[in-house]
Amino acid sequence: MENIDKLKKISNKIPIILLTGLDDIEIGRKAVVKGAQDFLTKGNVNTDALCKSINYSIERKQIELKLNGLNETLKHTIQYDSLTGVINRRPFINLLENNIARAERNQEQIAILYIDIEDFKQINDTFGHHIGDRVLQITAQRLKECSRKSDFVGRLGGDEFIICLNNIKSITDAAKVAHKINNLFTNPIILDGVIINIGVSIGIAIYPNDGDNASILLNNSDIAMYKSKKMRKNSFHIFNTQLKIEQEYKYQLSNALSRNEYKVNYQGIFNKKMQLVFIEALLKWDIPKYRNKSSMDFIPILEENKSIIKVGKWILTEVSRDLKYLSDKIDSNNIPVSINLSQQQIEDKDFLKNINNILEKYNLSPNNLIIYFTRLIS
Repeated sequence: MENIDKLKKISNKIPIILLTGLDDIEIGRKAVVKGAQDFLTKGNVNTDALCKSINYSIERKQIELKLNGLNETLKHTIQYDSLTGVINRRPFINLLENNIARAERNQEQIAILYIDIEDFKQINDTFGHHIGDRVLQITAQRLKECSRKSDFVGRLGGDEFIICLNNIKSITDAAKVAHKINNLFTNPIILDGVIINIGVSIGIAIYPNDGDNASILLNNSDIAMYKSKKMRKNSFHIFNTQLKIEQEYKYQLSNALSRNEYKVNYQGIFNKKMQLVFIEALLKWDIPKYRNKSSMDFIPILEENKSIIKVGKWILTEVSRDLKYLSDKIDSNNIPVSINLSQQQIEDKDFLKNINNILEKYNLSPNNLIIYFTRLIS
């Protein structure tokens, strides 16, 4: 049995036949488990049996080699991105978790760099997906050039990449790598005679300060990356707790309408003679944590996440319903209500249609509403 191991060390491509003097099927089974392709007992060996065993062993070894090759190909496909050659998302996370465990034992720091190619969709739409694929390949290569042998680069999907910097001494080490990446991407890419200027946004999170597992570190570096996207081209941002607070604020705000957390407050606007001229409608976020927030604080966020149109339509509906109720109770037809809407609502193709439908629904005159905007149409 030991000779089987020795032969396999010499070459795993050699078919092995065990020749034994013992007529014991269990020995043969153990030999096959060890790596032999067949076995013969000395008392039963003849030319015909030996030829058949050799042919069988060669054929079986060829099948084993093919299966091993397929297994290796499958492992590589699972492990690595077929387009860029860097590690896929799931294996990257597994590897990161292992490195975190090692860093915890050795009291080391790890930096995660979350990288997004700016305006990648525009590159695809303008030059075609074949050029987009080449940009992804070049990006992956540049990121590997900026990494050490102890680090590893992964592709999370689409135009998003990730780098794990192992055993850094301080945040400065991560910042230096981010600077190196940004500087490298100031060089344009030339493909098929086309000059393509691309940039990357980078978010940085540090273990253990910004998270003690892969999921939290990826999420926090992603948050920092989106902050970087709002800055100048080819920049990076380091995660901090304030970013987390802002992210939570934006998330809660994006769900406020579906949870019926908005309400409309009214205040009267009077002239010098203290006569009521019109009523101003003010949007309020009616939950204790954010009740003191002015609408000027969260309107820009609603515009950013494109939910301002739905919120604006809700305000128009609420104001019109209240105005209808008020006009039925007292003679208030001559007191209009003012509503502050955003530029995005003007640009919405259904803007006028929505206003007309709401006014008709509550039997109101256009004179009942004063609509003004905080931004001018450019």
